[in-house]
Amino acid sequence: MPTLLTVTEAAEATGINRSSIIRAIKAGKLQSTRRERDDAWLVISADLFKLYPQKDKETDGTDVIRTMIADLRKDRDAWRELASFALTKRDASTMKE
Repeated sequence: MPTLLTVTEAAEATGINRSSIIRAIKAGKLQSTRRERDDAWLVISADLFKLYPQKDKETDGTDVIRTMIADLRKDRDAWRELASFALTKRDASTMKE
C-alpha cells in the first residue's frame, strides 16, 4: 500500500507551501484522495516527490547559516586585530610626546 501524506505533511516533506500543494491537487497535477473521517486531502508520497523534490533534512538552511556565522566570526576577529593594532600604535605615539 502506498504511503499517504496529508497536505501539511507533504508541505513539510518538500518545503513547499500548503497552498501550492492544494493548487497542484486542484489542477490535477497531483493525485489525491479525501479521508472520510475529516475530509482531509491525502497524497501519495511517490507522486508528490515526482512533482516536488523531497527536502533534504541536512540542507534545510542551517548549513548556510552556519557558514555565514563562521564568515562573520572571521570578519569580527580581523576587525578586533585591526583595532588592537591601531590602539597599540596610538598608545606608542602618545608615549613619544
